[in-house]
Amino acid sequence: MIRNKLKLVIAVPQSLFSETPHIREKTMRLGFISRCFSIFKVNEIIIYRDRNGYFSNALFLSKVLNYLNTAPYLRKIIYPLKKDLKYVGILPPLCISHHLVSSDKVQEDEIREGVVLSYKGNKAVVEIGLRKPVIIEVGEKLPIKKKLLFKVRLINNKLKLELVDRNKLENYYGYTVKVTNNSLPEVLRKFKGLKIATSKHGTSIAKIYLNLLNDLKSIDSILLAFGSHFEGLYEICFREGVNLDDVANYVINFAPNQGTQTIRTEEALYIVLSILNLITSLQGREK
Repeated sequence: MIRNKLKLVIAVPQSLFSETPHIREKTMRLGFISRCFSIFKVNEIIIYRDRNGYFSNALFLSKVLNYLNTAPYLRKIIYPLKKDLKYVGILPPLCISHHLVSSDKVQEDEIREGVVLSYKGNKAVVEIGLRKPVIIEVGEKLPIKKKLLFKVRLINNKLKLELVDRNKLENYYGYTVKVTNNSLPEVLRKFKGLKIATSKHGTSIAKIYLNLLNDLKSIDSILLAFGSHFEGLYEICFREGVNLDDVANYVINFAPNQGTQTIRTEEALYIVLSILNLITSLQGREK
């Protein structure tokens, strides 16, 4: 039986890293988790409402994460350098499939990230990181300066671009970021796949990993929910009048017998995604 690739979704709170006062350190922490998302092929990040007053922080998180996920040759076009992106230059590159460098040469069937710069009649001017933008004919107008993926075709020695769906490609082409005003219980209720909440008060992964192995035989998507510096997931749901156990399929402690009183979100992400990567590999599931 042919199984679909496993879609991996991460849910983090709007207050994430808000306890970090300086934008430089906050940017560095975002760089660490962006690398984590890319290493473990996370498809989507949902930034949910955990407390009022943190929406602007959520927009900052989204902007930096999206910036890092953008092909280097497009960053100046899409994101004019402003105060909130002041320190992105110190972060390590993601080095994922569509993060190619600007080049004069291009290969047949190469996938490149691009944006439409402008239109000339029924022709679009598209930047894909070559020596100069490419002009292509389009039947339906594409949005300007929105990131798109194109397959490069060489027909009669002429360069053509074919719009492709990232979800149907073999390789990993980064993540999407969604900021929502939905609470964590609302996010969990709306999600149709397997819902895993992470908590030090949950069941030890050592006792439950065989259940996950079995579940992976039939599911196509997983959502992993993480708490904040201020509160764990049980507390966040309690304030919404909801029991976490009623909206998640599993509440799991991925670091039993931890030696520290707390685990930072970036540390928790690496711990949880490493363990999940092992479990999915044992089941032969690709992400």
